[in-house]
Amino acid sequence: MKDILFLIPLYYTPNGVSRFAHYLREERPAHSYDVYMPCSNDVIFEAARARAEHEGFGCALRPNYGGGEGALWWLQKKSGASLHDYRYIWYFEESC
Repeated sequence: MKDILFLIPLYYTPNGVSRFAHYLREERPAHSYDVYMPCSNDVIFEAARARAEHEGFGCALRPNYGGGEGALWWLQKKSGASLHDYRYIWYFEESC
C-alpha cells in the first residue's frame, strides 16, 4: 500500500507534468506516492503522456465533462485504478 495518489487533471498545457515533477524532486517527500494525470484535451494529450511516462507518472485520455472535477469521478468509475492501494487521494485542480 502506498500513502498518496496525487490526482492532477490536465487540460490547458502539458507543462503541468514537468512542473509537478520538479516540485516532487525539490521537496523529496518521505511518503510513498504515485501520480496520475488524466488529460481531457486531445490536442495536448500526446505531449502530456510522453512527459508523464518520462517522469514515471500515469496519464490517460478521458472525456471532458466540463470541468476538472470530472477527473475524480472518472478516476473512481472509469479509470480501472485500484484506489484501495492508497491511504489518501490528493486531488489538485489544474490551475494549482
